[in-house]
Amino acid sequence: MGSLIKTVSLWKSYRGGGTEAYALRDVNINIERGDYLAIVGPSGAGKTTLLNILGGLDIATKGRVFFEGKDISGWREEKISLWRNRSIGFVFQFYHLIEELTVLENIMLPSLLCKDTKTSFKETRKLLKYLSVDDKSHYFPSQLSGGEKQKVAIARALVNEPAIVFCDEPTGNLDGVSSEKVITLLEALNTDKGKTIVIVTHNIELAQRASRVVNIKNGRIDKV
Repeated sequence: MGSLIKTVSLWKSYRGGGTEAYALRDVNINIERGDYLAIVGPSGAGKTTLLNILGGLDIATKGRVFFEGKDISGWREEKISLWRNRSIGFVFQFYHLIEELTVLENIMLPSLLCKDTKTSFKETRKLLKYLSVDDKSHYFPSQLSGGEKQKVAIARALVNEPAIVFCDEPTGNLDGVSSEKVITLLEALNTDKGKTIVIVTHNIELAQRASRVVNIKNGRIDKV
């Protein structure tokens, strides 16, 4: 399928109180197009830090990140922001929906930043129907259940047709029934739509249903 994102000797450290703490240590990982990858490990192991660096939300202390063979490590903020908006989708545990916007407006927001209103409206309508929340398009987030909020967050992540979707504990704030719906949805996006999915999770069932699992401990990849 070909490499989509690859890291070379990735390190991330933080300084404070005269000491240096390492969140990532010499991380080498390759994500291929079409992967469904779960990143697991104990709290504080570096999972979210790795996800944020892969998605351009954070910068490594040293090491390199390649996207489709291009070294994006030294890109300036303006360029990395444009790349992130067009190529990366994010789904978070706590949804991060804008309460003052409707479901339709929340989903359309990333594509409006690309100034493509006509395409974004059409794509949003398709996503609403695919995710079975088309009857909620004019609702506000406060009117939705947790599972519905996460579906809206997934739709927002998909609206720009990203190359890869990063999910940080996507079922962590959901009950069992809603969790299963989200897990099934992510699987369908991978198998039916060919989306590359990378999930950080404590949910063992969710991890086991991925096609590949990476264990991270003390900032190091334990097994790929």
